[in-house]
Parts: sequence; structure tokens; C-alpha cells
Amino acid sequence: MKQTILTAALIIISLSNYAGTFQNQEDTIAFFVKAYDGLDLPAQIIHPASGASDKIIVFINGSTPYDEKGNMGPMVDDKGKAILIQQEFYVRFQDIMPAKGYSTVSMAKRSLVEPVKIPRPTLDELALDIAFLIDELKNQKFLTPRKELYLVGYSEGSTVASKVLGLLKEQPRACIFLGSAASSFDYNKSWEEWPQTAIYRKLKKWSDEQLKVEYEQWKDIVVALQNMNEETFEKEYKKSNPHGFGFAQWESFHIDKEVSNYYPEANIIDANIPVLICIGENDAAMPEKRAAITYHNLLDKGFRKATYVVIPEEVHQYNKFDVFGIIDCWISSDFSSTHFETSTADQVLIDKYAGLQQLNSELNKLPYTGSLKAALDFYNKAKSNKMNDPGKWFTLGIKLVGNGFTEEAFDAFSISNREGDMIQSGSLVWLGHLSDLKGNREQAVKLYKKALQVYPGFPIQHSHWNIYLSREWIEERIDSPFTMELLKVE
Repeated sequence: MKQTILTAALIIISLSNYAGTFQNQEDTIAFFVKAYDGLDLPAQIIHPASGASDKIIVFINGSTPYDEKGNMGPMVDDKGKAILIQQEFYVRFQDIMPAKGYSTVSMAKRSLVEPVKIPRPTLDELALDIAFLIDELKNQKFLTPRKELYLVGYSEGSTVASKVLGLLKEQPRACIFLGSAASSFDYNKSWEEWPQTAIYRKLKKWSDEQLKVEYEQWKDIVVALQNMNEETFEKEYKKSNPHGFGFAQWESFHIDKEVSNYYPEANIIDANIPVLICIGENDAAMPEKRAAITYHNLLDKGFRKATYVVIPEEVHQYNKFDVFGIIDCWISSDFSSTHFETSTADQVLIDKYAGLQQLNSELNKLPYTGSLKAALDFYNKAKSNKMNDPGKWFTLGIKLVGNGFTEEAFDAFSISNREGDMIQSGSLVWLGHLSDLKGNREQAVKLYKKALQVYPGFPIQHSHWNIYLSREWIEERIDSPFTMELLKVE
């Protein structure tokens, strides 16, 4: 199997959108939810700065394994533990909605807590986890009869949210679907009717022939899933990478099989509560056409409590800020309006995140060497702006080393050394390198040994120096101190 290599450039790309949470520590309360099978799932509730709100939002994340803090775990290290990457939209949701006066609740997904467990979960099991979370909110007195509960499901979470509605005896005040709540499609229909056709044609500029091929490949996969068992899927089909694209290691056979045939309308109608279906115009994962099908199916069945909103130019990751204003306006207007005006408080948040994106842009442009003043100026700017992304701090640390600022680099790697993060091992290695340069050999060896303990199973490549922070590299540094002569400039 080809070995995964994490490059410095990849770190910038994969972690570049993380804005960092700005909630105060005292606003966040951590707790555990014991699931139906006894599994302990970490959860948290974030209150507004003014205190606990009467409006509580349970946020149900998408298909990737995730924890309660906004970290995704799309990869597993060689010890079977999920490797974390910040997901910017999740973090923004946990930052912005409390600023708008809501208490937000999130919970780790079981596929992150037990990333290598097989059989993998079903949609019903994920929904049951959320039902147990709601029960725990009541047990903890976070949710009382005087408070209003809202469900917000994002991407696959919108499908799970509709399943939750089918489980609850006491329904939430309302439910928001940031997605279509369904990925179903009758593959006996033509490729022209496939919901992906219009969006692929628009965004990818695909020809009819390309669209036909793509449609037939997806049809083959859907049909294949209906005619195999989980063992075949995990051991053979998933690894075969059908049609050049396939399945992530964490994907569940049961979910992939069910989503092509699941329709959420019955659960929504039975719940009989207001629902908001909010979709991005340029959402390629859950296209607008798919969301429109859900909405019109509800109307055709006589359901009149659904609101449908398409956000212009928005994508699946909800990069714009419109979605927060739409949700808040819809709830605050008693589900009668989604038209909002950007407030002063909104603008402060927008400017804050824009500033962090600007920092990221400046970091990307900063050379690895030959930028002495620029590197130091950026370091001071990152400190004053409280940049809170381990990936960015790691990249900055590398660039500070290349420009000769070892003390500042040590500080940068200390900040990027975040437990459970994808680059924690690399941060520890560089802290060891810099300790060696200071002549503190004992501390360096301790750092290298700790780096081995959290080694994710793949190296970080520094292509500009032609080195790999592999397991072998770390073991060599335990035996032989790091020197700058080991860095070979390409």
C-alpha cells in the first residue's frame, strides 16, 4: 500500500480555514453521553457570554467522523486513533450562534470514538445517539420545559436529524436542515434527471458525455451496494476504489447503502413541526435540486410548515455568513421570515474571520527563507491577533527556522503542539530539534520519544529541505542530535 506523506504545503491547505473558537472557557461545559450500547460519547454545551439561553441548538454534524469541539477525524493513525483536523464551519457555528444568543450543543460521533470498529453504524444508530444526547440534556437540567430545543443538521446530519424526528416523543420546537435531508434517487431515471447533473454542468463545465459516464458509475456503485454484505464491502469493494473513486476508510456500508433509498418526508410530516430547508446554490454534495425535491414532496403531501431557502453562490461548506442570519431570523420571527439585515455584532464577527483568513493568505505567501523582517513581523502579528490554528503555527515555525528565528520558532511549535492533532508528532520533533540546537540534549530526547508515542503512521515531508519526519528520522535523532547541517536546501 502506498504510504501517506503529509507535506508542509498540505498542512497549509487542509488546515487553512480553521478560524479557532473565541468562546471563553467558562462558557463551555463538557459532559459525556452514555449511548444505547454503553459507549461514552463526549459532548459539550456552549452558552452565550450572558449566560445559559432559553434557546438550545443541538448541532448534528456531517458524515466525516468528528468530535464535539469542531475537529474532524478523517484519518486513523497506526494505533487506530483518529487524527484530528479542525473543520472551520463547525467552529464558526459554535462561535457565532452563542454570540447570537443561543446555547449550542454538539457531541462526538461514534465513528470517531471507535474509528476502526466494524460493523459500522447505521443512520438509525446515529439518530439514537442524538436522542440519548437530548435525554442527557434533560438529566443535566440544561434542557427544561421552559426552554426551546432546536435541531440543526448539516450535510449527512440533515438526514440524521430527520431520523431523530422519527424517534422523539417530545418534538423540538423546530428543525433546520442545512442540506437536502436525503440523497435518494431512482437510478431507473435518466442521467438528465440526476440532481448532480445540473450542478456538475454549472460548476465543472462537464459535457453531456462526461455527465453520462459519471451517472453510470454512480449507478453501478449504488446497485453493487444493494447486492453485497458488509464483509465484502470492507475487505474487497471499499479497497478496490471502483471507477477511480471510492470510499473513505471510515465510511459505513449500512449508511452508504441506505441513503440512496431513504426519503425523510414521512418523519418530517409525523413530527408536524416547522422545518427550514437551507441549501447553497453551488452545493455540489447535496445539490439544490435534491433539496428542492424534498421540499416539493412535502408540499405535495400537504405539509405547510416547511420553509425553503437557497443561498446565492453558497457552497456545501457554508463559507458565507448568510446561513447564521437566516437561521436566527427564521427562529426569532416565529418561523415567518428569513430576510435579515447584517447587524453591527454580525459585522464584528465577519471582520474577525476575514482577518484570520487574511493572516492565512499572508502566511501562504511568506517564503521559507530570505524573508527575515517579514517572518518576524508575521510572527508578532499572529501573536497579537491570537491566531489559534495548530497547522498555521506549525507552518510558521518552519518558516521562522528557515529565517533564523529559533526562539520564536520554539514558541510557534509549542503552540502547534496540541494533543490529538494531526501534526502533534511533527511539532514535538521540531521542539526536539530546537532543544538540540540549544544544547539541551536531555530535553530533546524526551521530546523525540514523546513524538514517537503520538506518531500518526505517516511522515511529514519538508520538500524544501528534502527531509521526512518519519519514524526512522525520529529514532535517528534519539541516537544522534539534530544539527542545521541535516537540512539540505533544494
